[in-house]
Amino acid sequence: MKRERLIAAMTIATAVVVFFFVEWARARAAADVIDDWMRVNVAGAQYAPEQYRVALPRLVSWLPLPHPLSVAGIETLALGGTLAMLFRLVERSPNRLAVFFTALALPCLWLFSYARPETLPTCCYVVAMVSLAERPRWAVALVITAAQSFVRADVSMVMGAAFVLSRVAPLLGAACMVEGVAAQVALSLVYASAEYPHDVPRVQIFANVTHPTAIAAFAIVAIPLVATAVVQRRVRVKLAASDRVAIWAAALYAPAWFCFGSLREARIFAPMSFALVPALTKIWSALATKSESGRTH
Repeated sequence: MKRERLIAAMTIATAVVVFFFVEWARARAAADVIDDWMRVNVAGAQYAPEQYRVALPRLVSWLPLPHPLSVAGIETLALGGTLAMLFRLVERSPNRLAVFFTALALPCLWLFSYARPETLPTCCYVVAMVSLAERPRWAVALVITAAQSFVRADVSMVMGAAFVLSRVAPLLGAACMVEGVAAQVALSLVYASAEYPHDVPRVQIFANVTHPTAIAAFAIVAIPLVATAVVQRRVRVKLAASDRVAIWAAALYAPAWFCFGSLREARIFAPMSFALVPALTKIWSALATKSESGRTH
């Protein structure tokens, strides 16, 4: 166990360091874009729903660092926290290292082409909430949900609903949903003048089903999940509370993404893909163990 923890820690640390320098280089190249993004949001002049995501632009403006360095630093810390919490959730699974890093490959790939400043902090929030399902802590959950509600309020509401529907901590889930709704209502009132782009439909079902790239992106995300569901019917792994919360969150968020988001923007579902990694690891590890047992006998 100690050896595997050391290997995981070294791998995660290497990934985080490489990611930081890659993101810092990208952020420096897009310094003008980052400055405009921060300035326009702080001024309240951005299109909805971007205008409602006020936490990160303000945090970047407050930090006494160059804006590209601040963005890269926030994203790197969020990635490190996400990977560390995910490994803690899969420590007891057989074949955990191989399957864990294999399961991480897909959501990590989406980050480099599609990530926005709020993507990785949202990933970190979702994984933190999934981790809290094992031992719910009201104070921690409510504080991080309040913060997330000013990054992406829709994710706060979905995670709250996942706690309710999974029956892990229904009252806590309801409180998180209230926080998300209250933040969204407050932001809508404060930025009442924020309008949605006229050339972007509010409901994007037709745009998604008629665009080949959108269908391909959705298939790449969906096929591993469907395959895992088929495997689960065969191996019947007992899922922990954290796994149930992650599955419910993904099941709720996928239809919302399909209806109101662009499937070409796979980063939207990346937080749920990360949260599903522990469940995927357990299920595919169980299949590998079962196959090895069959060959032995």
